[in-house]
Amino acid sequence: MFTKKAGLSSAHSKTVLLAGLSAIGLGLASAQTAHAQETDSPFERSGFYIGGLSGTAFDAGVDKFSQEGLTSTQIANAKTYLKNNSSSVSTYGLLGGYRYKVDGMPVVVGVEGDLSGLGAIHHSTTQTYTTSGTDVLKGGTYTFSSGSTANYLATLRGTAGYLVTPNLNLYATAGLAYGGTATSSDGSVVYTATSSTTSTTYKPSGSKSTSGYVFGVGSDYAISNTVMGRLEYLYVNVNGKNVTYDLPSSSTGTLKISDKSNGHFSVIRFILSYQF
Repeated sequence: MFTKKAGLSSAHSKTVLLAGLSAIGLGLASAQTAHAQETDSPFERSGFYIGGLSGTAFDAGVDKFSQEGLTSTQIANAKTYLKNNSSSVSTYGLLGGYRYKVDGMPVVVGVEGDLSGLGAIHHSTTQTYTTSGTDVLKGGTYTFSSGSTANYLATLRGTAGYLVTPNLNLYATAGLAYGGTATSSDGSVVYTATSSTTSTTYKPSGSKSTSGYVFGVGSDYAISNTVMGRLEYLYVNVNGKNVTYDLPSSSTGTLKISDKSNGHFSVIRFILSYQF
């Protein structure tokens, strides 16, 4: 009897042991599978990425020539000599960055830089103003030129996003912007006196800058574990220029005319990126 009970106990122990080992094995396999799925899930992989972008830039700022110390009537006649038309142009370029998924939280942060062409978002144009000397300007013809055309944009930004779904990340971004110029000219005013064929060119004095800031919002969608599509809106503001011309006055001395530009515009673009 004793021997038989011992045999039954030994067989039962083996069964329990095998069942326990099987459960542990299944548990480990399940955990490994879950970890692999988590690692391979969209946005769960932190790392570097590169991509291309294409879109539209619009609502450019304008250049304005204005005279200092004028009456309202004089300003109505002479305030704006040159206005660069706002325009919509195509934008295209490359970007790269690093994104990090915060452990245990539906939050994705990162840093990103991009370089994109802008066509001619800030047109370089000229405008002519002729006066008989009845206003504060000396009689003659004045041809004003801005001398600047922004043709590329570079930004360096931080990003912070929230995972609405495993595939969809809504984010905000902000940072530094730099707007390039296609021409090296600071602009000019060419003056030709009445009944004369001789012209004089006046160059401005002052400061100019192409640096500024950028901020925006967007949405990332994971097409696969490595490929992501994005729709993004950015508002860009660069400092532009603030220069002054000393032009011949109808009275004694010279007249100051200032040329101020505000390089602000919006960008809507589509981005396709690959994460390593």
